[in-house]
Amino acid sequence: MSFVDGRTFVLDAPSSVPANWGHGSEVLWSAGEGLVICGPQGVGKTTLAQRLAHARAGIGEPELLGFPVQRARGRVLYLAADRPQQIARSARRMVSDRDALALEQQLVVWRGPLPFDLLRDPEALLRWVQEQQQDVSDVFIDSLKDLVPNLASEEGGSAFNRAVGFLVTHGIEVVTLHHQRKAKSENPRPNRLADVYGSAWITSGQGSVICLWADAGDTLVEVAHLKQPVEAVGPLTIRHDHEQGIVRVEQRADVDGVLRASPAGITAKQCAHEVYGAGCGRNDVEKARRRLDHLVEIGVADKQKRPTGRSAAEAVYLPLLAPDCPPEDLAGAVPVQAG
Repeated sequence: MSFVDGRTFVLDAPSSVPANWGHGSEVLWSAGEGLVICGPQGVGKTTLAQRLAHARAGIGEPELLGFPVQRARGRVLYLAADRPQQIARSARRMVSDRDALALEQQLVVWRGPLPFDLLRDPEALLRWVQEQQQDVSDVFIDSLKDLVPNLASEEGGSAFNRAVGFLVTHGIEVVTLHHQRKAKSENPRPNRLADVYGSAWITSGQGSVICLWADAGDTLVEVAHLKQPVEAVGPLTIRHDHEQGIVRVEQRADVDGVLRASPAGITAKQCAHEVYGAGCGRNDVEKARRRLDHLVEIGVADKQKRPTGRSAAEAVYLPLLAPDCPPEDLAGAVPVQAG
């Protein structure tokens, strides 16, 4: 932490969001900002976090859910505070003896409760990491309930918020696992940002919040961005291979794919209905419109005005790419001639 002049603070800031996980405007975890992975029990939060931690440590594939994961600058510290033996069994499914050296050199694990009270001293986690593991660049917290007591209180939420702030200010990236409020008759599907359990301070200081939603043990899990650094990613449907600890995207209805599948053109509202469902709101329509406008800017879509009523005209977006063009090729693709 230090003072910096306004010119340096503003003009030296990157023009795009640097991603630890993601690319372009689709960033699931931005560098220098915390990520929270939340959801009910048994939906695969630990599995997803372990896959992400491994990718950051250079173990296994350098991508997750179809998005690239950048290699961490230092070692990855995984705080297995919640049922460490179960966490170890979960991780064992994902690796083989070939990974032994990388696991030894790039990953360090703390088992059990932490030896300090963050509620009394939010800076204790940073000091402890710096004293015990000076080469750590990433901290994965599994899970938040084992780190700070009384998360429903403003005091507990504020302590966590400050603890993360101390870490990221010193260049340490943070991922935290947490859970939702319990389902009730008036809210049987608590999967909004306001449904994350505890004080609002828990999510307010984070750059990204991802929600996993399903019943415990389900193979198919919905992944939604509740808070995003750029554009919202998803919703995605992922499939869990419980025996091998593999997670992969089963279905991804996104703006890019919907546009490519609409050779006659599509409006932002129609696109939002395809991506977010019939109950989507104005914010969803605007998210779809921003993404469509970005595709126009990079030259892979065309935007035209067509009359939709006596006095109104709504933009229609036309794809300029072949329908089978892979999503990852959008930015560098050569547009085809519009028909």
